[in-house]
Amino acid sequence: MEYSFNVEHAKKYGVNQAIMIKNIAFWVTTNAANDKHYHDGRTWTYNSIEAFGKLFQFWTKRQINLCLNKLIVADVLKTGNYNKVKYDRTLWYAFSVEDDFIDSTILQKRKMDITEKSNPITQKVQPIPDTKPDTKPDEERLKPYLPLSKLLYTEHKKVDDKYMNGKNMDYIYYRWANDIRLLVEKDGRTIAEVEQVIRWVKKEGNFWFVNIMSGKKLRLQFPKLLLQMKQEGKKSGSFKGTDEELHSYDKFFGGNK
Repeated sequence: MEYSFNVEHAKKYGVNQAIMIKNIAFWVTTNAANDKHYHDGRTWTYNSIEAFGKLFQFWTKRQINLCLNKLIVADVLKTGNYNKVKYDRTLWYAFSVEDDFIDSTILQKRKMDITEKSNPITQKVQPIPDTKPDTKPDEERLKPYLPLSKLLYTEHKKVDDKYMNGKNMDYIYYRWANDIRLLVEKDGRTIAEVEQVIRWVKKEGNFWFVNIMSGKKLRLQFPKLLLQMKQEGKKSGSFKGTDEELHSYDKFFGGNK
C-alpha cells in the first residue's frame, strides 16, 4: 500500500499529521459525495484506534493517538459521537474548516442536496438506501444478555469487593453482553449453559476464577470451561447428563485446541 500527503500540510502540521489528513479527507469527501454522515453542519467519518492501526501498520497506537490529538489541538479536526448505541465509544472526525481540505464542488453539491431535502415541494429523489449491513447490535438486541453480563460481575464482586472499582460499568455491561450474545447466537450455546458456567467459574478457589474476567474471555474459553465443569460434575455426581453428551463435548473440545 502506498501513502501520500500534501506538502503544505506536512510543513504546517508535520508529515504524520499530513498523512492522517489525507486519509480523513478521502473518507469525508466520499461521505459528502454520497450524502452520508452529515451531522451538525459537517460531514464526518469514524474509525477506532485499532482500525487505524491496521491501516497504518508502521505506526504504534500511541503514535496514532498523538497524531490525532495534535490535529485536534491545532483545530484541524473536531471529534463527535454519532453512534447508534451508547456503549459504542468509536470516535467520529470532521474538519473544523471543511473548505481547507475538501473539494469545493463536493461541498456545494452537498449544500444543494440539503436545501432540496429541506423543501418537500422540490424533493423528487429519495436518498440512496444504505445497503451496508449494520454489524453493531442495538441495545434492544442486547437486553436478554445483560443479566448474564451482570452475573459475571456480581459473582466476582462477592469475593473481590474492589473488582472494577471506578470503571464505567454501564459501558462494560453492554460490551460483555455483546460477547455473550455471540456466544449464544453464533456459537450455538444456550442461556442455561452460559449461566451454569459463569456460576461454576466464579466459585472461590476455581482455577478459572481469575482467568475469566470479561465476556470476551468467557466466550474464548467456553468449550474448555463447559467440558471441565461437566467432567467435574460427573465425578461428584452433580452432572446428570449422559456419557454420550459428555463425550460429544470432549470430542468438540479436542478438535478446537
